[in-house]
Amino acid sequence: MILKKVGFVGLLFLFIVCLAGQGKAEAAVTNVSSISALQTAVTNAVAGEEIVLANGIYDNDGSNAMIILSNNNGTSTQPVIIRAATPGQVVFTGTTAIRLSGAWMEFRDFKFEVQYVAGNSNRNVISLIGAKNMKVKNNYFLNSGDTTAPATHIIKLLNSSHDNVIESNTFDGNRSSGVGIQIGTSTQTNHDNIISTNYFRNIRYVGDLFPGQTNGMEPIQIGQATNNDITGTIVEHNLMENVTADGGEIISVKSSGNTVRYNTFRDSPSGVTLRFGNSNTVNGNFFIRTKEGIRVYGSSHTIFNNYFKDITNNAINLDGGDNIANGHYAADQVTVSNNTIVNAGIGININNSMYPITPTGITIQNNLIQTDRGKAFNEYGSKLNNLAIPTYAKNLFFLSGSALQGVGRTGINSANPSLTGTGEVRRPQSYSVISNYGNTVTGLSTDMDGQTRSGNPDTGADEISGSSVIYGPRTAANTGALWANGTDLQAPTAPVNVTASSVTDTSAVLSWTASTDNTSVTGYDIYVSSVLKATSTSPTYTMTGLVANKTYQITVKAKDAAGNRSPASNVATVVTAASSIVDTTAPSAPTNFKAFMREPAYISFTWSSSTDNVGVSSYEMYDNGVFVSSSGSSASSMQLRNVDPDTHYYSIKAKDAAGNLSAESNVVWVTSSGRTIALDGSADRYMESEWNSFKTGNISLVSDSATSSGSYMKINNGNGDENTNVRMEYSLNVSNGGTFYLWLLGKGVDASSNKVYVQVDGDTRIEHTLTTAAWGWTKSASPITLPNGWHSVKIINKLDGTQIDKLMLTKSSLTVPSGIADTPLAVVNDGVAPTAPASLAATSITSNSAQLNWTSSTDNVAVKRYLVSNNGTELIASTTVNSLALTGLTANTTYSLTVLANDAAGFISPNSNTLTFTTAADTAAPTVPTNLVSDSQTSTSVHIHWTSSIDDTGVKEYDIYRNGVKVSTTSTPLVYSSTFSGLTPNTSYTFKVVARDFAGNVSAASSTMTVSTLP
Repeated sequence: MILKKVGFVGLLFLFIVCLAGQGKAEAAVTNVSSISALQTAVTNAVAGEEIVLANGIYDNDGSNAMIILSNNNGTSTQPVIIRAATPGQVVFTGTTAIRLSGAWMEFRDFKFEVQYVAGNSNRNVISLIGAKNMKVKNNYFLNSGDTTAPATHIIKLLNSSHDNVIESNTFDGNRSSGVGIQIGTSTQTNHDNIISTNYFRNIRYVGDLFPGQTNGMEPIQIGQATNNDITGTIVEHNLMENVTADGGEIISVKSSGNTVRYNTFRDSPSGVTLRFGNSNTVNGNFFIRTKEGIRVYGSSHTIFNNYFKDITNNAINLDGGDNIANGHYAADQVTVSNNTIVNAGIGININNSMYPITPTGITIQNNLIQTDRGKAFNEYGSKLNNLAIPTYAKNLFFLSGSALQGVGRTGINSANPSLTGTGEVRRPQSYSVISNYGNTVTGLSTDMDGQTRSGNPDTGADEISGSSVIYGPRTAANTGALWANGTDLQAPTAPVNVTASSVTDTSAVLSWTASTDNTSVTGYDIYVSSVLKATSTSPTYTMTGLVANKTYQITVKAKDAAGNRSPASNVATVVTAASSIVDTTAPSAPTNFKAFMREPAYISFTWSSSTDNVGVSSYEMYDNGVFVSSSGSSASSMQLRNVDPDTHYYSIKAKDAAGNLSAESNVVWVTSSGRTIALDGSADRYMESEWNSFKTGNISLVSDSATSSGSYMKINNGNGDENTNVRMEYSLNVSNGGTFYLWLLGKGVDASSNKVYVQVDGDTRIEHTLTTAAWGWTKSASPITLPNGWHSVKIINKLDGTQIDKLMLTKSSLTVPSGIADTPLAVVNDGVAPTAPASLAATSITSNSAQLNWTSSTDNVAVKRYLVSNNGTELIASTTVNSLALTGLTANTTYSLTVLANDAAGFISPNSNTLTFTTAADTAAPTVPTNLVSDSQTSTSVHIHWTSSIDDTGVKEYDIYRNGVKVSTTSTPLVYSSTFSGLTPNTSYTFKVVARDFAGNVSAASSTMTVSTLP
């Protein structure tokens, strides 16, 4: 080794110090000035000792010898530290290759400009060989690697290296097609390592250095292409900027059980690829201006809390595969939850363009996509079928520009999320529809900022919260070896003397003494209770949109061009004035209300969310005008279980915090079938398989005198998939309920066709194994629970040839049925439908109402109610008598109405005669929109909102005028607000609003409001 730029006097001094350090009895600082002395000192170091290498340039002079640094004397509280005398002033060049082994060591503060390491067995700049509890931190790798040895890596962990930390290093460029940080091969157990806070930048395309090569130069690679390799690596808080590599993978995961979280990908072609392995987690990452986001292969992954902004192609891509060794394994049982995507070519893509095997078992829930291009959702490939279609739930999208929805399925709904901000991260405003909209997700306790989620989570990655942001997009100012990043690290001084003046019920003027900085102060961030609310370029700001009679705690931080932020100012306490305005505005009526009969006694509902001037707090459900249940949240879905067998007439109303109720939604009618069986759990009960069953699929009744009732049920089209839609369903009305054991008398034609599933009320399926070849009684693997009330029991069949004759339910685990005993359950079945109503006629027809009358139906028991439908399918009203004052009709519209009757058992009559009439034209204009205000402004945008108009037939839309010129029309009457961007700073604008109904009648204009953009 050659030491350069170190004088003789310095050498002599260091030599004396080294001699003095020999034979030491306690931890000390040992200074060395050569590689050989470094190796010796490390070998002999005691716990807590620091080995300091003198500043200078070190290389191998063409030697192939590896620098071996090994020690096992360190402890968790006193590691052995190997560091540069001055960060960045110890430079390794030439053929330097370092091997770290042992335990509890820290290697830090060095600079590497290594260009050639050929001839070493592991050919890596730094190799951790069997290392335990080591740290490699605060180092700078500049264009390191071997252009003649493509497999060279910068840092590689091998031979059962575990519990190590690679943190706060900067990787600038790369000269090898190898990996920046690689966790060993599949034949080695390298596990539970952490890769944290590293900065990768300016890594070129691999083909530029190695013409014709298209794979390599990934900054991070975890494992080596096997689904069985479980490494448990955590990759967190890293920053990737201007990283091209092979254009397809920046973090390449090729093993199982890893976590990739809170990393930032900026201005790069790709992001995270789950290439091999299963059960990996990708959460809380930021993808800013990348070509791709997350690409997924393999099984049982979880993708959540990720934020995407301006993605060229796919933000999240769930790919198909060939499922062959070293190939691509199709995405399977993957959950994609609570991600936010702002502008992408495709938001969430189910892709099967290249491979024969389709992604299956995919759950996509609670995601938010706002885009001005491409498609929000996409399902690509002819292989997708009913067995592969993902499960969608509580996803929201909002389109602008040329964007398309792409996929229309239950669980995908449109709503404006009211995102605000012009920087890299767009955040929801406090009144956003995303609040508590999502389904509860196991393990989802925080959001992308590290803020706590509680109850039903907000849709998307960002939870609306008043707490401080913990995480966020990484920058060069807080990632990597800061001494190597060439950034300004000095923060401005804290603002002082923050005060408030001109306080009203909705606003306050803030001012403070300006901060100073070593370069210049570029702006100020204003926080309310530690949450960033606004920014200003001068030491004054007018806060608007405040709530009357409320106390605010306000602080200010200064920032400079490098992103450094000052400490917080003093706290200014602002108490707004009281307001005499009482919220009397009801939410808009819910629309698109739909019901889905999931089981004979289980109904689910969805609808399009209402809007409110303050916010919707819950929804109330009614059955024929009688209150049934409250949703308890602003979520736009509900479920009802144990529904009694009858025809029900459901509607909902939205409710706000002030208790104002909206108008009623559309009415949907659902018949829970009268074909039910009474089950008294006080004794063992038997039933024939064919009795009152709802049969789905090709199931036939086969005559056979050898069975108990002379026939049995045979499955003719099972297909081997447990999701097959071949089943028998039984609706039970249970008394003396509890835990039951289900026995089946049946058989399979062979060992492969004797499997069925038992499912209660749509919950978890229980596998049941029948006998083969001969009839026999068998018990389900687990008991089922049937409380008192209405329940659905399904027998789901898997393969052709399954035969079932009888079912038996018992509370005793010891009861074993035998023979073909016949103690059936009692059947509750009316069996007779009412007669058709007759002579349907209308009188007193106006623009929005009509009086209906008809001749009553008759029934063997009694008619319960009548249903009035339009065009044979759209239920518009119900009544218990033979007349109805019909309201809420649309002006100048032709209706074709019919009436039918139903009884208490759920049986429905034929339709009445068809009545056709046209309502009168509407000439009445809506009322004037009122209370037009602006609650937030930036230097280039303003947000306005107003109190909705009222119309006898309904408001269709609003026209918005700016400076006297119409500039916007809302797409729906449910929107009582709008944001205008692209405005001129420090400029006044006037706004007014007019309402229009469906007949084209236009209201008078609202009062004119003047608002100014910020400087």
